[in-house]
Amino acid sequence: MNYIKQLNLFDDLSVAIGLPTSAQTIYYKLLSLNNRAAWAETFIATNQVIMFRAGIRDEKTFIRNRNLLKQANLIDFVPGKKGQPTRYKIIDLEFTGYNPVYMPVQTPVNMPVKTPVQTPDIYKQEENKKEKSKKNFTPPTLEDVKVYCLEKELTVNPADFYNYFESGNWIDSKGNKVRNWKQKILTWQNYSSRQNKQATVYKPPNGKGVFVAD
Repeated sequence: MNYIKQLNLFDDLSVAIGLPTSAQTIYYKLLSLNNRAAWAETFIATNQVIMFRAGIRDEKTFIRNRNLLKQANLIDFVPGKKGQPTRYKIIDLEFTGYNPVYMPVQTPVNMPVKTPVQTPDIYKQEENKKEKSKKNFTPPTLEDVKVYCLEKELTVNPADFYNYFESGNWIDSKGNKVRNWKQKILTWQNYSSRQNKQATVYKPPNGKGVFVAD
């Protein structure tokens, strides 16, 4: 058997008869096994070995597509007894008189579903969704602000900060909607430090951290 001619003839034939991709893959793996067997007239292989090589997990799918190869007179096989491997024979297409041009076209069976190609519009929609999610802002509670001040050991008065933005619907001094309140409170802290304002140290009931109280 001429390996290259066999591959070329099979490639043309599989297109002409609409052979499913799974069946094509099984054939290629069988051809490879026959090659490893030094092109013996017959060779043996278990279903599990061929399924593993072909990337097919469902045995029913494997058997169905293997039968298609036999129906198309591309291979022949004799199933082994329980627990025994199957004996295969690759039909030499060079001497069978196959002419793919005159082969009847069959409806493909179990053709794999192709993943839709994402167009620029789809990418744009996904980017818009991501951007929209970034713009969603949930105002903190006064307790959230207090906890953050404790964690960062800030000298900002949590109530002053919270009341200022809560009363202004979380709009900053430039008229922009607040997107990150933690960043804003750090800005307040930096401004307060630059002004070198005197602050009264206040310890909450748990004794941890410091707040500034008026």
